[in-house]
Amino acid sequence: MSAPRIITQLVWVGLTIVGKAFAEAGKQAVRNASAGGASTSSTSFSSASPLTRHHLMTLDEACQILNVRSQIISRGLDKQFRSTAPANAIEEWNVELERMAKNYEMYFATNAPPLEKAAAAVAGKGAKGAKGGQGSFYLQSKVWRARERIEAEVD
Repeated sequence: MSAPRIITQLVWVGLTIVGKAFAEAGKQAVRNASAGGASTSSTSFSSASPLTRHHLMTLDEACQILNVRSQIISRGLDKQFRSTAPANAIEEWNVELERMAKNYEMYFATNAPPLEKAAAAVAGKGAKGAKGGQGSFYLQSKVWRARERIEAEVD
């Protein structure tokens, strides 16, 4: 056999194998789509509480972002617990809510995107007097959403 013929046969066999694999993958994708889409993952909020679905964040995630203890926040949300709990437990819950507000202010200011010199000049503050954070809008948004989530649960 000649070398070009062997190379041609190897390429043809390889393309056949790859073609069959792509065809099978396409069939599997159609089966998955008709069976209800992707499988549920940890980011799927279909079976979660309405607040979690609305805010796209669990209470535990919000507590982690704002650096507060989720056990205390969760326990204080129970109206029956609040009516029968000792005074120190209620005080601990209130302290944790105050801590959340303080952390929110600090994290929100720290994660503010830096101000541009032009924007500062237009605002009348001048470039030297302008204050901006060191963070990004994305991080600032996460801090905002975490506070919203906890406040929605408290209300």
